[in-house]
Amino acid sequence: MLNKDSVEIAYGYNEVLKRDITKRDVIVFIDALRASNTVLTLLNSGVSYIRLFSDLREIIRFKKMHNGFIFVGEQGGRDIAGFDYNNSPTKIFNSNELLRGKKIAMITSNFAAASHGLRRIRCTKLVASLLNAGALRCFLSSEKASYDKIFLLAVGRNKKRTVEDDKTADFLKRSLIQGRMPNPDRINDIYYRSESARGLKKLGYSQDIDFCVRYNLIDIVPEIKGTRIIKRYTR
Repeated sequence: MLNKDSVEIAYGYNEVLKRDITKRDVIVFIDALRASNTVLTLLNSGVSYIRLFSDLREIIRFKKMHNGFIFVGEQGGRDIAGFDYNNSPTKIFNSNELLRGKKIAMITSNFAAASHGLRRIRCTKLVASLLNAGALRCFLSSEKASYDKIFLLAVGRNKKRTVEDDKTADFLKRSLIQGRMPNPDRINDIYYRSESARGLKKLGYSQDIDFCVRYNLIDIVPEIKGTRIIKRYTR
């Protein structure tokens, strides 16, 4: 278990910028519907690493110059022409064998914007959701992870808070402090009734909501290092 004073929730990356972050701190990025789970599913599939983009024109230029990547992403929930996958973690989860050992170029809106906005902060940056809540707790509670402060970043959407990110951050905070998983039933209904979920349903991605409310399905913790995301810890 962790000391409750060592774990804080930050609502949006601009709030993190106001904090006095040191190298001995850690920021945990939480984009519950769906970017955190897309990242987790890709790395769990055995990809080499993920190259993260926030600008569509930049990743399109990159695509023209690099043939050895699998391209993943969407804009406003819509597929991007010529890309191999959109950001559906369910579709990626069902393509595990095709992705093993591949390099990924991925574009997201809010997750990538938060990563880019915090690029100058020198500390450990991890990725989490309900899917790897147990792995995150094991890693941050271990002797290997002796951090001073843990900031759980509820990424939000378009610089506004979202209920699913806020509640997931609260769930993970209680998990870290209590040393056990809180009652998951209290958060599932929040996901399904969220504005983000309604948007996904309209686009035909109801199965992704079902996927994202699963617990401890994935036993890894990803780390953001510059523009790359790699696998940091496996439980």
